[in-house]
Amino acid sequence: MDVADIQRIMGISRASAYELVHTPGFPAFRRGRLIKVSKIAFFEWMAKGSETVPGSDK
Repeated sequence: MDVADIQRIMGISRASAYELVHTPGFPAFRRGRLIKVSKIAFFEWMAKGSETVPGSDK
């Protein structure tokens, strides 16, 4: 998945999505210039629920 996918799934702004993928502990990695996220790792991270989403009121 890419940052746009994260943005759409979570219903957050583009800026918040980029802030999130740069958060320590978030399962993102670089492939050249692109930021990618493993689907499995992302949903495991979501299920864990221990992190907060930038720009949200959680």
